[in-house]
Amino acid sequence: HSVGRTGTVTPVANLEPVEVTGVIVKRATLHNYDELTKKWVKEWDYVFVMRAGEVIPEIVSVITEVRDGTEKDIKIPDNCPICQTQLEQDDGKVAIYCPNSHCPAKIQWQFEMFVGKQGMNIDGLGEKQIELFVERGWVTDFSSFYDIGTYKEEILKIEWYKEKSVNNLLDAIELSRQTTLERVFTAIWIANVGKKTARLLAKRVIEKNTWDLLDAIFLI
Repeated sequence: HSVGRTGTVTPVANLEPVEVTGVIVKRATLHNYDELTKKWVKEWDYVFVMRAGEVIPEIVSVITEVRDGTEKDIKIPDNCPICQTQLEQDDGKVAIYCPNSHCPAKIQWQFEMFVGKQGMNIDGLGEKQIELFVERGWVTDFSSFYDIGTYKEEILKIEWYKEKSVNNLLDAIELSRQTTLERVFTAIWIANVGKKTARLLAKRVIEKNTWDLLDAIFLI
């Protein structure tokens, strides 16, 4: 049960490694629990897998004729698998989601998007590094990424970091300050705001000098 950056919980299948169009696949999405039910997927099933658009692995169907009775029904979770908050579902919607704004999974996703190539593009900050920095309290919000330099001596004590790699990371953080407002809007992940909308928001703020709009957005 995977928790995404918006808190949506989705079923993800862990597979025995299998080659699909030249790529070894170990995980496949089921998108939502309605699809899991419709496809009648159980734990320990044998399944047909494809890569949607030659990219995203997904389960096409179950090979029901090879079931031997050891398969188990998959229970839709009532609580977030990460923070244990009771999950919610909006009327008329398929998705179930974690409403906890402090859920570690949501925060991890949002931080990864913030430093990613479409966001602030900070080279050297990946999933493992962010998880560690959050765990140690060095990163608590978006702005705290720009204070990482104060922990340089502590970072150097981490096994895989050397002087050069730490300096490269700090240089990348400083370089990311030279960016566009459009990228900032994309990086901070405002609900329903993608690259195109971020571009329009940035243009509106700059052309109309509507910095009150910027304040309002950051208060959301």
